[in-house]
Amino acid sequence: MKTTLRILVILMLVEQSLEFVRSVGDYFYILDKGAVAWEGELDQLSDEVVRKYLTV
Repeated sequence: MKTTLRILVILMLVEQSLEFVRSVGDYFYILDKGAVAWEGELDQLSDEVVRKYLTV
C-alpha cells in the first residue's frame, strides 16, 4: 500500500514591499480595518487592485 503525505503551509505575511510579496505568495488577502476587502490569486492581483486598496 502506498501512502502519500501532504503538507499545507499557511503563512501570514504583513509586508510593505509589494514586489517581494508577489515573489513569495500565490494567494492574497487585503485587509481593511480588520475585514477582508479583497482576496485572490497572484494573477488576479492587478495594478487596478493595488491602486484601489494599497495606495495612499
